[in-house]
Amino acid sequence: KRYFDDGFLIVEDVFTDAELQPVLDDFADMVGSWADKLHAAGMITDKHEGEDVYTRLASLEKEWPNAAALVHWREGMRPSLSKIWASDNLVDMVEQFLGPDIVGHPVSVIRTKTPNTALMTVPWHQDIAYFLEGGEDTFQPTAWIPFVDATAENGTLQVIRGSHKLGRALPHHFEKDVGHQKSWYLYVNDEDLPEGDVVTCEMKKGSVLWLRNTMIHRSTENYSDKV
Repeated sequence: KRYFDDGFLIVEDVFTDAELQPVLDDFADMVGSWADKLHAAGMITDKHEGEDVYTRLASLEKEWPNAAALVHWREGMRPSLSKIWASDNLVDMVEQFLGPDIVGHPVSVIRTKTPNTALMTVPWHQDIAYFLEGGEDTFQPTAWIPFVDATAENGTLQVIRGSHKLGRALPHHFEKDVGHQKSWYLYVNDEDLPEGDVVTCEMKKGSVLWLRNTMIHRSTENYSDKV
């Protein structure tokens, strides 16, 4: 009821650290692979091999500012993430929203939010703005899963409670048209945003934030020193 009323729902303790660790191991492997490529190409001088999964990419980003975007764009869904994506933990919850006839969307995104990185900070938008026209007619729950405690300091999501009830796509614009040349994001102008409580979704690692595809949400700035 809360999901349908508010347009979002935080469910705690969905995944254990042990269940998430294989994805973190793969993430560390991805970062290591890109560090090797960047070093071989002369883009960086230090591969930061002694750092952990939460600091290494942040260190690489300081020397080569596009590092986080490489992991975001160039890496697909490895088996460890696919296991999470298709797990009973998620599917059983989706069944409560949709019923038993479920099709999983093949797109997944690893959001590698390094500190103070504009390309990893997403403006107010609705996911349906990225769909073909008519996409708002398909009921599509999205699961956002933090692999670290997500806080106001390190850039968790914010939502506008009840904004999913618009049931349509608001006017969206390209960030690249307003001076953010490297951005691929769409955004909603402040004057077009509906009224409603802005909720900062602070969550523990292993929780899940469920969003409606018409929900207005954004990703805030990471002011910490880790991914």
